[in-house]
Amino acid sequence: MRQHNGRMAKPNSPQSMAPVIPHPSATVILVRPAASDFEIFMVRRSAEQSFGNVYVFPGGVVRPDDAAEISTDRDFSAADALSALTVRGGRPPSDARQALAIWRAALRELFEEAGVLLATTAEGQPLTMLPAVAERFAQARPALQAGQLSLGELVAREQLSLSYRGLTYFSHWITPAPLPRRYDTRFFVARMPEGQDALHCQIETTDGRWIRPADALAGAADGTFPAVFPTRMHLARLSQYASIESLLDFAASKSIRTVELAQPPADERRVSVGDQEVDECW
Repeated sequence: MRQHNGRMAKPNSPQSMAPVIPHPSATVILVRPAASDFEIFMVRRSAEQSFGNVYVFPGGVVRPDDAAEISTDRDFSAADALSALTVRGGRPPSDARQALAIWRAALRELFEEAGVLLATTAEGQPLTMLPAVAERFAQARPALQAGQLSLGELVAREQLSLSYRGLTYFSHWITPAPLPRRYDTRFFVARMPEGQDALHCQIETTDGRWIRPADALAGAADGTFPAVFPTRMHLARLSQYASIESLLDFAASKSIRTVELAQPPADERRVSVGDQEVDECW
């Protein structure tokens, strides 16, 4: 047994175990215009998933194949990815290769969980999905999710280039150390592309809906739209903006501060970290 704060810690006690290393992850806040402001697309995790039975933004962990070279990539290098994740502050990724994998994971997870692929055609036009094309891509989603197909293989087959610059880096949150499942998550904002539809994945999620941030936040408060603390925090921040343009301007210029709480919040209904410096700039 080893000592902790002058006392002996029992083997396998919380004091004797090192914190779980968080999984690098990426999440996308997908936005579209609404009558007076804008809506965001959220999915409800299946009960057996991590953070199950709650509404989240589409996202997930970085996979090894997210770091593989993609032959059709244009105008966005690993160095570009690293710069974009460090220039405004926050804890940096381990290296440029990991940084690029995070951006790819964001694009892959958005497609897997929402059916939206930010990409351009060989002619340089934004990808649109007419019915026949949409059906072909819908069939690719389960294979991609199961790891039987990589994002690089999909875009090469379809002669597409990923639209990395369609993502705007927004925030960086790391799950508190005491928790058994931890995620090192980068949040991005993306405008919903024309000519595509957002549809939730029926494997890991049970619902998908467009909703105004203020309505989602109100539902989280009264229990009709369950969401965990980091999601509530983002909903509170998003609800401050009256248009997609004002949100994207803010997202592109705001400071980034890595948020890693020492302990999970005692009250999940809170919409503040409680540290003024963090609350103002995360």
